Amino acid sequence: MALWGANDNLLSPGTVSLDYSTKTVTASVGSSFGFVGYGGTGDVIRFGVKGGEGGYEDYFGDAVITGITSFRVVTIGSTAGLSGASIASTDYYVSQLPKNIITSVYDFSEKNTTEQSLHIHLVDEAFAAMDVPASASGTPGSRNVPIYIGGLPGLPDGADIKVGDTILNGGNDIEVTGVGTVVVTASAFNTGVVGVGTSAKPIGINTGAFVSFVPHGAGLASGATLVDGANNIPITSIGSSVLMLASATSAGIATGQTLVINTLYGISIGSTLTADIESGENLTFKRLQLGVDRTVYGIGATVGAGQSMAPVGEDGLAYTTQGNGWVGVTTYMDCQGNLRVKSEILVAGVGINTGSNGLLYPTDLGNA
Repeated sequence: MALWGANDNLLSPGTVSLDYSTKTVTASVGSSFGFVGYGGTGDVIRFGVKGGEGGYEDYFGDAVITGITSFRVVTIGSTAGLSGASIASTDYYVSQLPKNIITSVYDFSEKNTTEQSLHIHLVDEAFAAMDVPASASGTPGSRNVPIYIGGLPGLPDGADIKVGDTILNGGNDIEVTGVGTVVVTASAFNTGVVGVGTSAKPIGINTGAFVSFVPHGAGLASGATLVDGANNIPITSIGSSVLMLASATSAGIATGQTLVINTLYGISIGSTLTADIESGENLTFKRLQLGVDRTVYGIGATVGAGQSMAPVGEDGLAYTTQGNGWVGVTTYMDCQGNLRVKSEILVAGVGINTGSNGLLYPTDLGNA
């Protein structure tokens, strides 16, 4: 039995189901295992769809066909390269890719593919305390985290924290919804009146668990602005219950209205804190990593040696391999959110027959 062939375009009509206990694959009507142009003993059967709308969970992995019972029933040698999820009436591919790469040291299998998950990205120190809300309903003030961002007001660039990251608080991952912004609510004091916010008409605020940010002796009002529609009004002072502005607001402020303040001394989160934050506490921020995928592709003349089928401007350069043959490709997102593509030529220059019956490269082309 040859270790590999040159055909990545074998016919695979219908669907298949797998009995893990007996390693028996049963195909639907229309399948023709054992016939010329179809899968046979020694070929690799690839379960599921890669690059489809269901994403990660739509592909189940690869296995070597070791026996043919009939044109609709075959046996696989091992399930070690499969995800372990149920395989029932699923699409499939058949390929003559190198069979030893599935469970050997190369381990290009679904066992080595990981789903997207949160990973620790940054640990930074809180410069002030922040308590959980006093009431069960909470107040917007308790959605603020006292952390110095750096940069300029409205344009933070110091700490690498992004909207969509999470902060670990009380064992919960709470989404970051604003970077370089904090939120307070307006009280009934001088609200509902156009032009509030000046020294004559201060804005009353309910701060709740909101604390006075005073890092480096600068205070929250140093460079801070109030978001007023499309404008940002400089804040001249902020106290425990009053906010003063350099100019009046363009519209009245209703009781209970959420006010957004641009500042270098905080971030806002999507829900109220679940545990108190102590001054000097190390805060853990996480970022979503989109997982790792390791798959072998046939790269042949129909694609162009070393070329990706992705058009120019759609990551074509990122996916370009260094040559043709049987190529192992690892894709992942790094901690900065950048796409990384690593390719390894496992068997070079064997004139792979590729086409629409095989697994396209990259896999989001023609399979969505």
